[in-house]
Amino acid sequence: MGKTFAIAIGINQYQHFQPLNYAQQDAQALWDLWTQRLGIPSNQCFLLTDSAQAINGQSTYPERETLQNWLDYLSGDGPMADSPLQPGDYLWCFFSGYGVSHNGQDYLMPVDGNPENIETTGLSLRWLFTCLQHAPCDRVFVFLDMNRPASIQSGSLLGTHTATLAREMGIPTFLSCQPSEISHETADLRQGIFTQAVLEALRSEQVQTLAELEDYLQKRVPELCDHHLQPIQNPLLVVSPPEKIHQPLVPILGQSTPTSSATVPFPTTLKPAESAIAPKPTAKEPPPQEDSGFWKQLILACFGIAALLVAGVFLTNRTAFTGNPQAPQVATPGATDPGAAPVATDPGAAPVATDPGVTAVVPPVDPGETPPDPEPTAVDPAPSPVPPEASPSPVPVAPATVPTTAPAPARPAAPSPTNQELLGRARTALGSNASDYVRAIAIARQIRPGESMYQQAQIDIDRWSQAILDIAEGRARRGQFAAAISAARLVPTDRPAIHRAAQNAIARWEAQGQQQQANQQILSQANQSIRAGNAESYVQAINTARRIPQGQPQYFEAQQRINQWSRNILQLAYAQVSGGSLENAIRIASLVPENTEAHPEAQSAIAVWRNRQTQR
Repeated sequence: MGKTFAIAIGINQYQHFQPLNYAQQDAQALWDLWTQRLGIPSNQCFLLTDSAQAINGQSTYPERETLQNWLDYLSGDGPMADSPLQPGDYLWCFFSGYGVSHNGQDYLMPVDGNPENIETTGLSLRWLFTCLQHAPCDRVFVFLDMNRPASIQSGSLLGTHTATLAREMGIPTFLSCQPSEISHETADLRQGIFTQAVLEALRSEQVQTLAELEDYLQKRVPELCDHHLQPIQNPLLVVSPPEKIHQPLVPILGQSTPTSSATVPFPTTLKPAESAIAPKPTAKEPPPQEDSGFWKQLILACFGIAALLVAGVFLTNRTAFTGNPQAPQVATPGATDPGAAPVATDPGAAPVATDPGVTAVVPPVDPGETPPDPEPTAVDPAPSPVPPEASPSPVPVAPATVPTTAPAPARPAAPSPTNQELLGRARTALGSNASDYVRAIAIARQIRPGESMYQQAQIDIDRWSQAILDIAEGRARRGQFAAAISAARLVPTDRPAIHRAAQNAIARWEAQGQQQQANQQILSQANQSIRAGNAESYVQAINTARRIPQGQPQYFEAQQRINQWSRNILQLAYAQVSGGSLENAIRIASLVPENTEAHPEAQSAIAVWRNRQTQR
């Protein structure tokens, strides 16, 4: 029986591109679904993101070399080890991040991808498909959610070459959008729209083949775009030959067992140990193995139910049985009244109804089970009045054994689902803000040492701590130093390496923040020097703003203002032409500084105006 392997790559914090918001979350969400919902063992799923933990000592930071090493490993071509894939296995490959079309070739951009050197820093799609074609497994599925960098303008459409390669090499490939469209992510979903639709499809338990997945995505992705006010994108599936479209998504589909096919269309045999804990069946089969016959269990259950009913009726109508509503007052001081001894049929009921000492009766009957159901307290009084003839039927059955055995075995199974739910709730709290990761860490910390899922929780906390620092660094790159420092201060102190890096970054950003404030004062001074309609005041403002050197905070803002003010000077020159004064127009246009956007236009206008002067 074949296995399913998967690799998910998601990159937010690029070294040479604007950060993406949710590519890393896309990969993480898909990895979570593979390992938790579809039951694929975590050692068959590889997560490569900005903040993913190393796997068996191997880096998962999505640099070009690292991505090549892992893909070579899966294909069996790499130096790391022999491929874990075998004939009959399936392989999923998912990528969320930037993609670039360059000289007619498509590239995935690793975290260190450089737009100035795409061919040597990007990951060629031709190389990727060739590598996957060598993988020693039966089927490979590729999912590409490629974003186009705004900084790169290409004459060819991203995805066209990818579709051609997928068709040539016979690898079924989903593209998040058509080559003429753009793939979107949204803060409402905290995911890419394409990835969100894929997750919904796989969770729906109705999608089992490529054809069914394609049909779902073609309907759902445009719906999500429309709902979240994004331009429409239409996913593209490339399949060659066409009959491959009916391939199942995982190897076990079509061979489901009666125990799993009714609820989950994916293989239950691959579920990790934490999700398949044994106490569940024992909660249903508490009797010893030698007495586990069906009829005997049924008879015991019937006796137990009958005993509960009789005891309930007895307690509800005890005054009718005793005929003396004052009996509780006689039974309590029973030692002072010798005539109370023959009336021994009542004391068994009296303490349960009125005596606060009833809680002292429960522990001997249900040791260690004080919190569960209130039913044991209703049954407890029945065994005590053994001598009287008023209740002979419920006594021999010993009904207390029925409620004690049912709830008791259910307890061992509780910690694991609870911790798994905690970790799931922590992961769903993740978003694009540092505070989201702080909340997730706080939830994960509720899992204590020695409990199930503790190690996984610690791995997630490490990854989320690094993500907080990544968010801070992204803010600093945008000049938001105060916000960057606020985020970096949220890095947990019990992660020494990450916390130390955060403290070093805070010191650096504080200095840059001070420089930013100083430069902001320079811009304010320049702005205050401007007098409406006075060209010379714009020149003075430009000279002041040019005191901010390249590489310092506010430099780009200063350049924007300089260009705006130079256009203002040129507009004043045009106004002089309208007033009939070419001489003043030429004088003012000559003030437009060099190395500004308006300077070439100003020089052209001056030439035209001087030509007019000579023609007069």
